[in-house]
Amino acid sequence: MSGKNEKTTCSGLEWDSMLGLLNRLKRDGKYLDYLLIGTGCYFGLRAKDLLNLRWYDVLEKNEITIVESKTQKE
Repeated sequence: MSGKNEKTTCSGLEWDSMLGLLNRLKRDGKYLDYLLIGTGCYFGLRAKDLLNLRWYDVLEKNEITIVESKTQKE
């Protein structure tokens, strides 16, 4: 964790590594983690926006609209 007025950096996860992680989670029966991480990666969502999604927002829909909490972009 960074202190006040300190900059932080993060690096992305390589696509093949993410797919490997998803395969391991599915193989190990960790389906909730699999769905959470897979949805976040495929939709490109921040954690806060991902955690605000509900099943009724995505099930049986042809299209969804997500307004990003940080940028207010659709």
